[in-house]
Amino acid sequence: MARSNIKTKDGRISAYGFACGYIEAVENGYKRATILMEHGVYHVQWKLDNGWATFDTLADAREQYDKVKKEVER
Repeated sequence: MARSNIKTKDGRISAYGFACGYIEAVENGYKRATILMEHGVYHVQWKLDNGWATFDTLADAREQYDKVKKEVER
């Protein structure tokens, strides 16, 4: 069985997965948070107060996404 590089060991989308077009998202009613990569830049978007931020590294993007995700899941 071939190993997939789309997800990390903890089940999150990997840098390779984002480069392939995968999106990580969470939704709760009208609230939504999304992390994706486009043209080598990571985008974190959220529909709480219509925020959007861009990051050069996946680690920085995940840090913001995780903060917003907690708000969405409330």
